[in-house]
Amino acid sequence: VLNDIDRLFNWKTDTWLIGGARLIDACWEKIDMVCLTRVKSIYTCDTFVNLSYLYDNFVCERMMNYEDHDFQVWKRK
Repeated sequence: VLNDIDRLFNWKTDTWLIGGARLIDACWEKIDMVCLTRVKSIYTCDTFVNLSYLYDNFVCERMMNYEDHDFQVWKRK
């Protein structure tokens, strides 16, 4: 359990967050790049990342489309 988000981002190297949604939503202000994979299937899920924050504060710089998923790289505006 992470209680101090600032400590997480105080490392000398890049920090990668791989989820879940609550951790990402708590860290949006610290995130400067997002690697987003969108799976082209239907799954029953109970937790979602707030993508409206992504759309409002980041720009998609790279997009790759595949048969079963799309991969996008977003960087902060």
